Order: sequence, then C-alpha cells, then structure tokens
Amino acid sequence: LLAPPQARRSQQVDCMVVIPARNEEGNIGDAVRSLPADSVIVVDDFSRDKTAEVARAAGAGVLPTPKPIAGAVGKSNACMAGARVLTSRWILFADADTRFEPGFVESAVAAAEAGKIDFLSVYLRAEYRTLWESALAPYGVALYFCGINPRANPASAFNGQCVLVNRAAYEFIGGHKAVLG
Repeated sequence: LLAPPQARRSQQVDCMVVIPARNEEGNIGDAVRSLPADSVIVVDDFSRDKTAEVARAAGAGVLPTPKPIAGAVGKSNACMAGARVLTSRWILFADADTRFEPGFVESAVAAAEAGKIDFLSVYLRAEYRTLWESALAPYGVALYFCGINPRANPASAFNGQCVLVNRAAYEFIGGHKAVLG
C-alpha cells in the first residue's frame, strides 16, 4: 500500500533521473521542474538549440553526450552516458516531453520494491496537441503493443518514454547495450 501523496512528497528515495534530450529547449524546463529537485541529469544529445541552458536554469545537471559506441542510436547512447555518472540505487529514464505529478518517483520506486520488480516500464497518458496526433498516435501505440512479445523478447517491453530500473539489474544485463538500436 502506498503512502498518501503528502507523505510521498516528503520521502527521499535513492533514485536519480536521466533525461536524454536533443533540441528540446521548449520541453526540457517543464520536465526537469516536474521532478524532485537535485535529482535530474539531462544528457544533451548534440542539441543545436538552448536545451542545455534551459535544463541548467530549471535545476538539472547537464552532461554532453559522448561519441556513440558502435551500433548505438542517440537516445540509447545518451541514456548509457547518464547512467554511468549516477550512483543511485534506482534510475528513472524519462523523455524530455514528459511531465510528472508530485510524488511520482517515490510511488514508482515504492511499487517496484513492493512487487520485487527490477524494470518498470510506465506507459504515460499522452496529451495530444493536434487533431493529427489525436488520430494517429493511438494507432501507433496499438501497433507497437500488438507487435511486441515480451515473453520471447523481454527487451521489446523496455519502452523508453518512462522506465524505472534497479541499477544492479540494469548493469547485469549490460544497460542500454541490450536495446542499442
């Protein structure tokens, strides 16, 4: 059973957040501010805009993405770079266009610990801005969930929009190397 929202907000959990970001100056500030203070590192993935500056102003630490390892796409490479510099027991990987309610991190960690879950992929409620997004995005999501088979390929369920991982299990599987492409 999870604590009421007021109690969750005051709890400190051993969790840091990695947000890979490329050209997200319009989103990154709100994402960082929606998370607990001093818990976010933004990995600036070769942005050509002011993503890094906006992230710093919002309170995040900023790390430039290193040159990608062979076979890695930008996001996986940025996530690996962020995870390497953190020492927390839990790591939350979040997209730059996500927003979190107060207490989300604490509740997600509590749920994972209570269920003895090392990888928790959270599908967030989308807020669409255009008619096209409203019409096409649910179709894309349906295709994704109809096309994956987590029993045959567990990495397929490692949806990158909001994933909480236990550091020990994450390192055991090789981190984002398991989902490079």
